[in-house]
Amino acid sequence: MHCFTSSSFSILWNGNKLPPFHPSHGLRQGDPLSLYLFILCMEKLSSAINNAVHQGNWEPVHISNLGPKLSHLLFADDVLLFTKANSTQLRFIRDLFDRFSKSLGLKINLHKSRAFYSSGVTRDQINTLTSISGIRCNTSLDKYLGFPIIKWRPNKSDFLFIIEKMQKRLASWKNKLLNKSGRLALASSVLSSIPTYYMQINWLPQSVCANIDQVTRNFIWRDSNNKGIHLVGWEKITKPKDSGGLGIRAARITNTSLLGKLVWDIMHSSNKLWVQLLSNKYFPNTHMLRASAPSSCSSIWAAIICAKSVLHKGFE
Repeated sequence: MHCFTSSSFSILWNGNKLPPFHPSHGLRQGDPLSLYLFILCMEKLSSAINNAVHQGNWEPVHISNLGPKLSHLLFADDVLLFTKANSTQLRFIRDLFDRFSKSLGLKINLHKSRAFYSSGVTRDQINTLTSISGIRCNTSLDKYLGFPIIKWRPNKSDFLFIIEKMQKRLASWKNKLLNKSGRLALASSVLSSIPTYYMQINWLPQSVCANIDQVTRNFIWRDSNNKGIHLVGWEKITKPKDSGGLGIRAARITNTSLLGKLVWDIMHSSNKLWVQLLSNKYFPNTHMLRASAPSSCSSIWAAIICAKSVLHKGFE
């Protein structure tokens, strides 16, 4: 939602209602203040959806029989809605959002909105629901917040974009103008951090980890003409500085440690929504350390199980 109008606003301050005021200026796209304004507005929408669920007008989605129900998720300036794919639900949601838009002076951008239907919904149903909601259907989730949404077990081709991003970053640096210390600093602080974001929920194939290490290794030792001698072994370079290494993080170790944080959360933060969803779906009657990854599980759960298998002894 990016369109703000001059509707009247009023604010509660220490329990006292301040006089209403009319905003005279909008916010530019990307303004840091827009997120806070969005959150204030979304609180009203979230409350309206929760009331609709409580009254039985909104049918949330069950990920598992015993797990929590999902009706909506809010993250930064994104809204995700979950409901049954039928015309009654879509009409109710459309009317709810119309009332929400009129009450707060916001306009929903349907052109930037997308709907994703489960495999059991027919094409005729999708066409009917699209005409009701005005939101186009997507057959693939592609990426969300930069993460590739993979419905199957990932392979090398799914993560080649990471290598491409690293190589593009290297192309903007002048290798011949950097000494070994400068290359080491850039490799440690910038180059190695590029794949870290994607390692948080994905178990990267070994070939991708090897390519990431190779790109980093070549940047440290080779010049712009791709010539140079690797003077120190990679095993020593990836050791911590207090152990005689250079502090460069190996891709597989970094990937395992980041996913290990998820294993830790599952074992010690049962109040988190995502932990409740995964635990009720994949190990409702056993302990996390005895959980496994069935062939039909999500790629994220398979990644968590891979990390758990490596770090198993440390969690016992």
